[in-house]
Amino acid sequence: MEHRLLVVGVIAGLVLGACAPRAVRPVPPLGSESDVRTRPGRYVGYSVTLSFLQTARHQGHLGDVVVTGLGEVPLATTSRRQGDVALERRLAPGLSIEHPVMMASQLPSAARPERVLSRVEGLDYDYLRDQGWLFERCEPGFVWLCEPGNRVLVAPSFQVLDALIAYLGRWMQEGHRKGAIVIQVWAPLGTVDQVKTRMGAQDGYTVAWCKPEEYPGHRLLVLTGQGTRVFAPLVDGQPEAIEQRGNTGVLIGAPGTERGVTTVSRPGCHAPHAAWVDVVGYGQVDAAIAWWGRRLKEGDHAGEVLLRVSGPEILYLE
Repeated sequence: MEHRLLVVGVIAGLVLGACAPRAVRPVPPLGSESDVRTRPGRYVGYSVTLSFLQTARHQGHLGDVVVTGLGEVPLATTSRRQGDVALERRLAPGLSIEHPVMMASQLPSAARPERVLSRVEGLDYDYLRDQGWLFERCEPGFVWLCEPGNRVLVAPSFQVLDALIAYLGRWMQEGHRKGAIVIQVWAPLGTVDQVKTRMGAQDGYTVAWCKPEEYPGHRLLVLTGQGTRVFAPLVDGQPEAIEQRGNTGVLIGAPGTERGVTTVSRPGCHAPHAAWVDVVGYGQVDAAIAWWGRRLKEGDHAGEVLLRVSGPEILYLE
């Protein structure tokens, strides 16, 4: 059977001008799995399992927690049509969405199947959201994070998991409930002010804002190597000139060291070609600059690396 890869997500550029800010809760610190003090096992009226290993961090998915009620009353769900609850109050300020990679919502509304969301009966979703326990940065393209439906909740931080687990466990215990609720952790997109790296010359490369012609309303970050070598081809035997290569994959860095693998396309910021690198959120940009900058220095490269924030993505195999 043929498998087709469907990518649902968005590409967000670093914006030139921010819109007027709305009253939106600050993005909580993402933290790491070490911030979760709750241990897996059996508790009074419920059990907890943790799964932080089999994740897709390059897509923004950081792990799962399953809280299972051990009572006698099965969990029940109610269904509602998508759009019954307005999401506008949770929109993030100051972000401009460029385009989706591939989105089902591009279909005419009449051709799209109506999405029906299920919620667990008796669970106070407004209370969970008011506590800051639920993902609520609902830009266009991210609604599936804020309204996942069924028996799934999405948290924006490892640092809220203990409180959310304790609340769900107590709710399971007091209602003698039976059944599982999954908590997924996804990295938030964040905001541009999380980027702290200073612009200008660094050790072996420079960092600057970039405005490619095809994105006149956006800024990207461009890292420019100060060396002399072009990016090495990923496939041996390809010519030195990038425009003559039949494969767009490149290796960035020096042989014998950790090297970056990505693709080149045109145009760059100031060069005919550039290597494009996606990061999930603005909070990861500083680390990406440092990592790719080191690869540029070690490889004595003169090319450009363009960084863009892609935001969380979900992949389906059909």
